[in-house]
Amino acid sequence: MRGDKMGLNISHPQIGVDPYFLAKDALKKDRVNLDDEKENTTSSLRNFTFSDFNTPHQKRQLADRQFRVERSIFILEQHIEKKVMSIFFQAIVCFLTKNVFREGHTIHQGYTAKSLHGVKFQAAHSATLPCLFAKQGDTEIVYLYRSGYYDESNATLDVIKAINDADRSIEEKTKDSLLRQKAIALLNLTSVGKITPEEVVTHFVNHLIEEIDKALTREIQSAKGEIDVAKRERILEIIDVLHFYRKKAASLIPFVNQPENIDLWLNLNMKDPLFEEASQMIVQIKDNHAVDRNQTALLIKKKIEEIPVIIRHERHKSYNESRIPNHFYDLYYNAVLNRFTGKDLIVVEEATGIKQSELNDKVTHFKRIAVTQSILTENLKKIDGLIQTVFPLIYRLQGRELLENQRIELSSQKMACLRPAIYKLRYKIIRIDQEVQSVIKVVLENTFNSIKKNLKLNNLKSFFYHMIFEQLNNSMRTFFCKLLNISSFQTNRKVRELKVNQRAHSSLEGIASAINQLSNQIHQAAINPTSKYEDLQKKISAQLPSRKSYKILFLKRLFEQAQSQIDKNLIAKLSGNTEDQINSQIDATIANKYKKTLSIDQKINRHHAKLIDDALNVAKREIVKLQKETEKFQGQLMMELRTSHGMTQKIFQSLYKKKNPGYPMSDGTLSNLENGIKTMSRETIRQVSEIFGVSEALFYPSHFAEV
Repeated sequence: MRGDKMGLNISHPQIGVDPYFLAKDALKKDRVNLDDEKENTTSSLRNFTFSDFNTPHQKRQLADRQFRVERSIFILEQHIEKKVMSIFFQAIVCFLTKNVFREGHTIHQGYTAKSLHGVKFQAAHSATLPCLFAKQGDTEIVYLYRSGYYDESNATLDVIKAINDADRSIEEKTKDSLLRQKAIALLNLTSVGKITPEEVVTHFVNHLIEEIDKALTREIQSAKGEIDVAKRERILEIIDVLHFYRKKAASLIPFVNQPENIDLWLNLNMKDPLFEEASQMIVQIKDNHAVDRNQTALLIKKKIEEIPVIIRHERHKSYNESRIPNHFYDLYYNAVLNRFTGKDLIVVEEATGIKQSELNDKVTHFKRIAVTQSILTENLKKIDGLIQTVFPLIYRLQGRELLENQRIELSSQKMACLRPAIYKLRYKIIRIDQEVQSVIKVVLENTFNSIKKNLKLNNLKSFFYHMIFEQLNNSMRTFFCKLLNISSFQTNRKVRELKVNQRAHSSLEGIASAINQLSNQIHQAAINPTSKYEDLQKKISAQLPSRKSYKILFLKRLFEQAQSQIDKNLIAKLSGNTEDQINSQIDATIANKYKKTLSIDQKINRHHAKLIDDALNVAKREIVKLQKETEKFQGQLMMELRTSHGMTQKIFQSLYKKKNPGYPMSDGTLSNLENGIKTMSRETIRQVSEIFGVSEALFYPSHFAEV
């Protein structure tokens, strides 16, 4: 059973594993250090402040406590700020849950720290409460286990030992170190709605200052009575850190009491950035300032061209991927152009030199575009951001029209009026998002652990996630990859290579950089008609030993990294094998290898197929739940905007029709939108945002699914 207060009341159909982690089981679990970069999904940071301290002079500096603290000021600032931000986000996910919270057993932490030249460093949790246990009735669980919130709570900073000692002095070192107890009390107050998350932060900073003052008194007294010089120096270093904490915490009091700063923490851009720019444009036109159409159109073109470069750079950095996915640019421009209508579309078509209707006809005939569509879906937020930057430029060209089509500006008074309602809506959707993440990750983790008990096999995790990805459509696969921080492309390639030959896979991993360089050389040769191919042919031949399994996997990687069909044609010419031939050879090798024995995925499927199906069904339902809750959030936000401006439904419909004559808004449609029964299209969100002068981003809460 799991409920929607992180899952204690709503029941799932009976499945083979639980979608939560019981507190009693967590207490038996040893702490796990996430030193593996691939396993570490926290925002833990390594400290490179002293990493290059190797000379005798630098070693002497490092031995000086005051020098160590002064050089750690930047890390100290980050640490205390993250401590305050952490309690805010903990308060958000606890708000109105009616759970009873207590400090949990810390199961995970980020990187471990290493000593340097005799000076101790430790990995310090920034969060005052790295783990929470939540209880309703008789059930107590690790709250939101493995969600994004949980991972961030377990993030660490690599710090000098005195910083960790200062934390312990204010949080839990003595019976009088009460910050953790006070933080738990605040979370239990917000759980029943007695205080809001933003009020939790204000109280927490005041408690933080109280506990720092108490710790300073204790440590100063301790230093006075300490005879041992080395011990006294260690205490004085803690005092130095506490003095900085005190100063920094005091500076945060006015910060946390400013609503605009809470907006920033929530990624809440309430006011439409276009409104101010458009208003300035109106002034320019009234003053008869010329608007250079060609220059503005060129700027629009350049902005649209920026995103593919960024996407390709990120994919190369994350996946060592240098090839251009099939039809990438056509599908990208199609996605961008389809976000504009009417006169706005005409401007963008003019700027890019591309006709939307012609491009739509062209892309309908494309095949094998699943990977490209998945990449564009992953980068939807970047495209949304692009659209936001393009609209002011369009308005620059349509300034005279703006004079006739003024929007309602969101005044500071209306923003203040709206804030409590928008905060409450945002708090709820953030919590639901984290619940969904937690359930999916826990179900998959428990499913994998259950399988691992019965199948003691190397590379089991890769085969497990390969099977998961194989059963998902492109949209769901994108969600899972983002949530799990796993590349389906790399997972599938690893499984394929392991099936063919494990030693060949290891060898290819060792020369991945060389393959990437060779792929780039092939691309340059392919686009240069005067190129001579002999050197490339020698390089490919040098990498192809007599082992057939290695050869076909090496060539498969080359084909995968090809940036265009021209590149693939050249690879085929140089190697004497087409991509289809290589694929056939790989399939035949795998089929022949497993004639009389089962591959790892076949073993999993034979013994645990139902377990995986059940877990996937729960995960899919959770994503659908998040999508439905997001639709409700958008509808309720629309209603809050309307009512905050004193508009009845009739008045809003009249205004909407006047501004968007081609888009009817019946009584039933408006009610269904505001109740979350009908999905708000991106076009509707844009139109509503324009009417109220708010940012479209207000309608898109930041969560992993980006629904």
